[in-house]
Amino acid sequence: MKIIAPMCIRISLFLFSCKPDLPEAKVNAVDSLVSRIDSIHNQIADYDSSAIAETATQFYTNYNYITSEMKDTIERETAIKLSRYFSLKKAFNFFNQNYSESKEQVLEEKKQLNDLKQDIENGLVEEKQLDNYLELEKDNLYLIEGRATTLNNAVHSINTMFTEMHPMVDSLITAFKEGKPND
Repeated sequence: MKIIAPMCIRISLFLFSCKPDLPEAKVNAVDSLVSRIDSIHNQIADYDSSAIAETATQFYTNYNYITSEMKDTIERETAIKLSRYFSLKKAFNFFNQNYSESKEQVLEEKKQLNDLKQDIENGLVEEKQLDNYLELEKDNLYLIEGRATTLNNAVHSINTMFTEMHPMVDSLITAFKEGKPND
């Protein structure tokens, strides 16, 4: 009995102390990817989508008025300025088409990375497959980062150009309406 008890303790310690070999470098690689996706998530979460929607409404109201009511009455210099203002249409379209999808992609990628990390820590991923999974996740993150950068550029253009040019466009429309004969 004296020999069996210590032997049982040693065997128990051996069995319970054995964790799967964690490839620490792989866990760190996943942590790095999680950090990058968190940064993108925070960036997208900081966008004030309701303010951008309100700005878009103002922009399209002005755009539609100018293109339908004023198209033949604009001087060359003003038309050049307006073409820069009208280029915001691309930024608004890109934002509208990509904002929601980008948010969803970021959340999905974050979930996948957290699941992968948990699988690594629990020893559920074979070493051979782990490198493939990491490469796939890096590729996914690269694509998400590219879209997020373009989305950020669109938001920056919207905020900067609209703020800069909206007063000029408003005054142009107001002057046109005041000079327009009443029907």
